Amino acid sequence: VMLLGVVLMGVVLLGVVLLGLILLGVMLLSVMLLGVVLLGLILLGVMLLSVMLLGVVLLGVILLGVVLLGLILLGVMLLSVMLLGVVLMGVVLLGVVLLGLILLGVMLLSVMLLGVVLLGVILPGVVLLGVYFASYIYPV
Repeated sequence: VMLLGVVLMGVVLLGVVLLGLILLGVMLLSVMLLGVVLLGLILLGVMLLSVMLLGVVLLGVILLGVVLLGLILLGVMLLSVMLLGVVLMGVVLLGVVLLGLILLGVMLLSVMLLGVVLLGVILPGVVLLGVYFASYIYPV
């Protein structure tokens, strides 16, 4: 009976050792699962970091678009300044044309006054010539 008790005690101790090994395996499995969870969290962090970097890249693209829009608006502004210069040049040329017309009018006026002066010289000559010839026809 005593040997049977020793054998049973050995069987019980073997069961306790096996139970300890099973619990150790469960503990290692839980540590392994914790490692898998931590690896998943690390991968989630990497994914969020890549999404954040993608956001930074998109922000850079948006800022590049804003810079290009600013350059386009600067070009439009310079074009409008150039068109304003063309309009001002047209106004200056119109002023030159009007000045030429005014000078042409002054020149024509001076020619007309010269004609009036010449007419004033010719008419007394004609009158004097008429008087001269009239003195031959009708002697006084």
